[in-house]
Amino acid sequence: MNTEQIIKERLDVLPEEIKMAIKSTDLAVKFNTISEKHNLLLDKNAILQNETMFVMLGLESTNDFVKNIERELDISRNEAVAITMDINKEIFDPLRSSLQKMQEEVDFENEMEQEIEKETNNASTIGNIETQKPKIISEPIAQTPPPAPVKIPTPSPTTPTQPSIPTTPPTPTLCSS
Repeated sequence: MNTEQIIKERLDVLPEEIKMAIKSTDLAVKFNTISEKHNLLLDKNAILQNETMFVMLGLESTNDFVKNIERELDISRNEAVAITMDINKEIFDPLRSSLQKMQEEVDFENEMEQEIEKETNNASTIGNIETQKPKIISEPIAQTPPPAPVKIPTPSPTTPTQPSIPTTPPTPTLCSS
């Protein structure tokens, strides 16, 4: 989808108040006045108009407006804030309620897109998990511990004694039955 198509689609769904403001010849006069006040040349005036239109069309968030002006016009933060204050006063304030409503709708759409993307990513991750082959473990799960060392007693350094043998034979006992 090209830029012109995106802008046309956004214009179709804009609140009537914003459509009228965009089409108004008064808008160009307001941009020229703000550009002269802040010493912006013609090319920077065009960039300022584009950035403002992106907000009015709901393509950019109002929360990013100062940062975008600073970056796109290549100016200081203070200059961007001063220009933004004038844009707010001259252009956005009369459209405040319509812009807020539109911004809420855009934020909601963005949140829904993020949720769908998360669900899509989660589903593909789960699909990857389900299609993976189980890993076969070739090592035993539990290893038997090595045998404990056995301590063999060493003979004591004393001299061994000979077993004693009786000198007289034992007397036989008679069994009577």
